[in-house]
Amino acid sequence: MNARLLDSSPTLAGSTGLPVDVCVRALEARDARFDGVFFVGIVSTGIYCRPICPARVSRPEHRRFFRSAAEAERNGFRPCRRCRPELAPGRALVDAVPRLAHEASRRIAGGALNGRSVGDLARELCVSERHLRRALRAELGVSPLELARTHRLLLAKQLLTDTTLPLTRIAFASGFQSVRSFQAAFRKHYRMAPRELRRAATTAGPAVVVSGRGPGGLSAAGEPRVPAAVRVSRRDSRIPAAAGAPRNPSATGDLRNPAATGEMQVPAAAGLRSRAGSASASRNGRSNGGAFATDGPDALSLRLAYRPPLDWPSLLDVLRAGALPGVEIVDARRYTRLVAIDGHVGQLTVEPARGDGLRATVTTSLLPVLMPLIQRIRRAFDLDANPAEVDAHLREGGLGALVDRRPGLRLPGAWDGFEAVFRSVIESVDPPRGPVAARLIEELGEPVVTGVPGLFRLVPEAGRVAKAGVDALAALGLPTEAAATLVALARRCADGTLPLHPGADGGAAYDALLDVDGVEPRLAARIATRATGWPDLFPADEPALLRAAGARDPQELLERSAAWRPWRGYAALHLLLADAHRAPASPTQRS
Repeated sequence: MNARLLDSSPTLAGSTGLPVDVCVRALEARDARFDGVFFVGIVSTGIYCRPICPARVSRPEHRRFFRSAAEAERNGFRPCRRCRPELAPGRALVDAVPRLAHEASRRIAGGALNGRSVGDLARELCVSERHLRRALRAELGVSPLELARTHRLLLAKQLLTDTTLPLTRIAFASGFQSVRSFQAAFRKHYRMAPRELRRAATTAGPAVVVSGRGPGGLSAAGEPRVPAAVRVSRRDSRIPAAAGAPRNPSATGDLRNPAATGEMQVPAAAGLRSRAGSASASRNGRSNGGAFATDGPDALSLRLAYRPPLDWPSLLDVLRAGALPGVEIVDARRYTRLVAIDGHVGQLTVEPARGDGLRATVTTSLLPVLMPLIQRIRRAFDLDANPAEVDAHLREGGLGALVDRRPGLRLPGAWDGFEAVFRSVIESVDPPRGPVAARLIEELGEPVVTGVPGLFRLVPEAGRVAKAGVDALAALGLPTEAAATLVALARRCADGTLPLHPGADGGAAYDALLDVDGVEPRLAARIATRATGWPDLFPADEPALLRAAGARDPQELLERSAAWRPWRGYAALHLLLADAHRAPASPTQRS
C-alpha cells in the first residue's frame, strides 16, 4: 500500500505535532483524550480506526498513523465499523491548524463544496485555487475534493447505521448531487454497497431515529416518561413541504392561524404536536410539559461525540441564563430552539446520550442542510474542545479550585454572528429573558407555528433590525444609545463587513467591533468570543471578573490572566460562574 506514513518523521506533521511514540502509547492505552487527534490504519486489514477502538490491538509493524480520516481514506483504508471514525470529535481552532487550512476545512465540513467548485470556495477565502489546494495538502494531506468526499461518506455512513432514512434522502443530505454518485463513491471507497451496510446495521440492532421523548422528558402531568424509540418508515420519512407551507395550526396555546398571518410552520410531528398527546395538550393549554415532543415520524436523532469531560449542567446553566424568549427553551436536562439555515426552518433539541456524546434531535425539514447544521451544533456547544488540556493548563495557572468544581466547562457559541450581536447588546442593558428582549423578538423575529408554548419566533435578522431603525427599537424599550449601537452593528452584519463567522480571527473581529460607534471593549469581547469561537478574549474590565478574582483593577487582572493564555475565555467563564454562585475560591489558589 502506497501510504503516506506519518511515522516517517519524529512527529506527526500538521497541527498536532504529536511524537509517534505518544500516538503508540495513546493507542495501546485507548486514551480517549486523543480521540479525533489522529487515526491509525491497519495494513493487514485495510481498515482505519480511532485510537479508542475496542478491537484487538494490532502489531506495531501493521500500523500507519494519519492526521485525519480523509488522509487515511486517500491512502486506501476504509473506516472501522466498531469504533466508527465518523463519530470522532473534530479539531478545534485551538489545535493551531494554520488559519487558511482550518477555515477551508471548516467550510468544507459544512458543505461548502456541495454543488459548488473549489474555485468558488477559494474566491470566498480570497486566495487562488492553487494556493488553497496546496494549503490543504500541506496541512491535512488531502485535496479539497478528497476532504469533501470523506465528510460526505462519513455522514452517509452514520445515517445508514443510525437511521432508517431511505438511501435517496441520505445521498442528498450527505451532500452528494445524485444517488448514482453516492453509490459509486461508497462502493469505491468502502468496498460495499450502501444497502449492505444498512443490512449489517439492522442485524446488529435497531437504529435510533426518533426519540419519542421531548426535551423536558415529561408527561402532561409533569412526570418523567421514557417511551420506546421508534423507527422511521420510508413512507413516513418524506421531507415535508417547504418550511413556510401552510399546515393545520396547533390546537395548543393562543397561536394564530398561519394561513391568515403568513407565519412559518415546522413539521407537526417533529415536536410540534404529539400524536398521542395533542388532545391532552390542548386541554391543558400546553404540550407535554411545554417541551419539544418527538414522538412523530418527522424527527431525526444523531449522536455527536466529544472529548470528555463535559460539564453539561453548567453549560445548561449558562444557556438558560441567556435563553431568548420565544426562541429557546432550556429545562433541567435539555436545550431546545428554533433554527433557520438557508431558508430551511425547524426545531432542534440537544440532550446527553450514553457515553461521551450528545444526542441532537432535529426536524427533517432541516435535512437538506444537515451538514452545516451539525457543524453549528458542534460550535454552539464547543464539542471540539480539548478539555483535559484546557483544564490542566488553567490548574497550572492557579485556577485549580474552580476547575475542580467544574471540570470540562465549555464556551457556548452563538448560532450565527448577528445572534451574538443581538444577545450581547441586549445583555448590556436588560436580562436576555427580560421584557425588552421579549418585545424585540416579538416585533422583529420571524413567527413560526410550533404548537409548543414558549417556542414561536426566530432570532431577528440583521437586515430587519437595520431597517427598523433606532426610533423603532427605542419605542420597544431599548435605550436610545443601545438601540443606535445595535442598528449600527446590524448594518455592518447585513453588508458583510464584520468578520463574525466561526473560525474568523478573534482579534481582528474584536478590533473591527471597536471601530463601530457605541461598542466598548467589554461588549466587543462578548460578541467576538461568541461569534468566532476564539478562546483567548478576556474582558478584564468586567466587574464580575474583578470580584471573583479579587483583583484591585483591570490592569492587575490582565497581568494575572497572562498565565491562562491561550484559554482565557474558559478562565473568564469559570470566574463568572464562581461570582454568580458566590464561590469563595481564590483564583490564586493552586491545586
